Amino acid sequence: PHAPALRDGIQAVEEKMSDLHAMYLLDKEAVRNSSIPLGLGGDPDSVERMRKRFEGVCLPFDIHRRPMDMRERIAAGAFAPALACVLVNPFSTVRVRMQLQGKEGQPKIYASTLDCFRQIHRKEGWRGLQRGLKPAIAREFTMGLLKRGTMEPMLLGINLVMATEAELVEESKRHSPTAGRDGGAGNAPESLWQRVRLAMASSRAPENMSNIPLWHFMLAGGVSNAMVTWLLAPIDLVKVRLKAKSEDPSLSRSATQHQYSSATSGALHILRTSGLRGLYFGSHLHALRGAVSGAIALPIYLHTRFYMMRERHAEDTLKLDMFCGLVTGAAMTVVGTPLQVLSVRFFNQHYDYNTKKGFVYTSTPQAIRRILQTEGPTAFYKGSVAAFMRAAPYLTCIMSIMGTMRRSMVHEHRNLDLHRSFASLDEDGDGVLSERDIRRAISMTLLEDDGDLRWVTADTYQELLARYLKTTTRNLRIKPGDPGLEFCDYERLREELLAVREDFRIRSMYLFFTKGRAQGQVTQQDVARTLRRLLPRDCFVEQADWDAVLDQCAHRLIEVADRNHDGRLQYEEFKELVSKLGAYNGISLLNQWYGFAMRFA
Repeated sequence: PHAPALRDGIQAVEEKMSDLHAMYLLDKEAVRNSSIPLGLGGDPDSVERMRKRFEGVCLPFDIHRRPMDMRERIAAGAFAPALACVLVNPFSTVRVRMQLQGKEGQPKIYASTLDCFRQIHRKEGWRGLQRGLKPAIAREFTMGLLKRGTMEPMLLGINLVMATEAELVEESKRHSPTAGRDGGAGNAPESLWQRVRLAMASSRAPENMSNIPLWHFMLAGGVSNAMVTWLLAPIDLVKVRLKAKSEDPSLSRSATQHQYSSATSGALHILRTSGLRGLYFGSHLHALRGAVSGAIALPIYLHTRFYMMRERHAEDTLKLDMFCGLVTGAAMTVVGTPLQVLSVRFFNQHYDYNTKKGFVYTSTPQAIRRILQTEGPTAFYKGSVAAFMRAAPYLTCIMSIMGTMRRSMVHEHRNLDLHRSFASLDEDGDGVLSERDIRRAISMTLLEDDGDLRWVTADTYQELLARYLKTTTRNLRIKPGDPGLEFCDYERLREELLAVREDFRIRSMYLFFTKGRAQGQVTQQDVARTLRRLLPRDCFVEQADWDAVLDQCAHRLIEVADRNHDGRLQYEEFKELVSKLGAYNGISLLNQWYGFAMRFA
């Protein structure tokens, strides 16, 4: 009758065996009443006195990845589209010419996208392909600046409006007047207006954007892009008319010609003849296209990126930026081309100053009906190849440039933080870390975690400090009489300190298992004792049966790394056990041990 309970108990123990950190989940009272020496961690005043000697010192592995702040992201969002526009503007010219030909019985001059590119290049040269470049650059720069500057606060505002009570309290603490003193005293906003004010006060991007719902991105991107696109519609109006203009008589028949000598003269001419309303002629269609493209572009890019990094384990490199930009460009072409055809037709036609409408297309429904009647449904995808050839390289360039700028800024931030850390360790300020400075860095590393110090006595601490100093100077090739370590080799010291911290944590775990015995070895009884504290016996299982199960599991753990088959684990064998179980589990057991140690330290 006890077999099911015993079987469940065995299964529970075997599951726990894969998580070595679970062996340390001891009751606080049991630790306090045990015979384990508390070591340095048992005397907090002594540890604090030792730490006070290192106030103001920043260890190199305490430097965390700093993302770009909002100003840097807005600057990158403005310059990247402007630079990408120079590369893809010829494809934009080809797209406009293809979308305008065949309108209202006008002759079809270009047989295909490639033929259009070839004819413009042969008859008008590169100057013809780069028509409208100046307004295009001005438009992309201004649009990137405004879109990035409005979308991030809008996204943050949507997150705060839809946030839970706990998330609002946390966000309010960050912007409390007492933030940074006693943790701040944030209160959750009670009204919608208070939530909006909190969103306006916050200038940081969400920390984990992969957890933001897709519709938040779509709403923020669509609204912000529609606003900015409508505001900049006059620039697009002039740009389209400049691109449609051709000095070659054989090509000028495919589209309505507007004789503007430059973008400025074109804008002034429209303003003089038709007023401000003429500048915004067709802007409603342009804003609609902007809303659609804004609602799909960034969400598709970000979620493609999150998927590739999370599911496919892709690295944050230029290749990933280019792939995500290509996918986004394909989606933009499929969804945005019909609206683009409509807006281009509106922009290119002549304007009737009396009726305040276009000569050919007077409204969006009328334009859709007229195009369907005269050219058929395929007309809405005219120039789709050129649109893809423009959108895919354009978005690929933008994402690649922004990704490169982001990685460069992150690297620069890290480099500045490393310089500050190096300067804080350089006690005499001579630009070189002496052996004394390196000893201070190692000592700080050992004093970092209270949980590790609990199992290390003062004598063991000094012994380990001397051993780590000797190993570190040897690995860094610092010989007696050498001036020390320069900043160019500081990254190597960071790696050595990380190795010291890892080894020190394993040693503290080893001392924990041996109950503080300096020359002891981890025995089967030590492991079984820990498992016994971890897994209480079920009331339906006999004590003898349960002890047999725990002893068997402890024996199996010992066998994992017992190279000399003596039934005990020396330090190197225990270290191998930690490594093997960590690889089996696919997680960092040391970080979990650190989390456990801090729970009861």
